[in-house]
Amino acid sequence: MILENFTQDDISEFLSWVQGCTPEFLCQFAGPRYHHPLDQTQLQATLEDDSVVMLKLMDSGQMLAHAQIMRISSSQNTASLGRILVHPQFQGQGHSTRLMHLLKEYLLHHYEITNITLQVYDFNHNAIKSYRKNGFVEIRRTHQPIPQLNSTWISIEMQYSGE
Repeated sequence: MILENFTQDDISEFLSWVQGCTPEFLCQFAGPRYHHPLDQTQLQATLEDDSVVMLKLMDSGQMLAHAQIMRISSSQNTASLGRILVHPQFQGQGHSTRLMHLLKEYLLHHYEITNITLQVYDFNHNAIKSYRKNGFVEIRRTHQPIPQLNSTWISIEMQYSGE
């Protein structure tokens, strides 16, 4: 399994993963960046955003997962991960754990970054378990307003501090 850059050619396949998803699922996956329904225009805008690195986990020509790296600061040795999604057909097979490992290696190799944060909602137990397996620890919980859903969710900030 390897990480590759997510490209415009990947958009249609990725959109098929979230076709028919609920506004709640999209918010869980993407936070406030995207609005429901997710479409090509929104993903294309992210591809064109120089502050975001879009990646995909590949195995034998099959895209297994998607992730984005944001807020990269080599001077502060920090970056944030987000918008992580494993292809529905391949969920529960350990791919998110492998993806997280490769993302940490990517940040170390390309940016010499070892301090990584991410946000996850408290009800996303499988993701939290995967992040913990990869050395992420909870550093704070906050009540996050979700205006588009007229709700408030508990967001957990997790951090990895590698060597």
